[in-house]
Amino acid sequence: AMGAVAVAVPRFGDFLAVAGGLGNSLGIYVLPHLAALRATSQGKMSMSPARKAVSLSVITFFGVAAGTISTVVSFEQLVRPLSSAFL
Repeated sequence: AMGAVAVAVPRFGDFLAVAGGLGNSLGIYVLPHLAALRATSQGKMSMSPARKAVSLSVITFFGVAAGTISTVVSFEQLVRPLSSAFL
């Protein structure tokens, strides 16, 4: 069934790249660290100040930066053929 969708929808791979860039960066880098930081702030988990700093840096540098770069590059690839077709 997914093969038929991939064949029927133009630039389906580019669309998946946009969704994957955003979803993977959130699911791998941002949300787990935010959950750990929130559990720490509510007293359900203890974390050293060094570990908090590492979690915040992972969120900032890897999550936000990598997610933004991969999503923007994938979105440009998705939109570029459409914009060049109308010129």
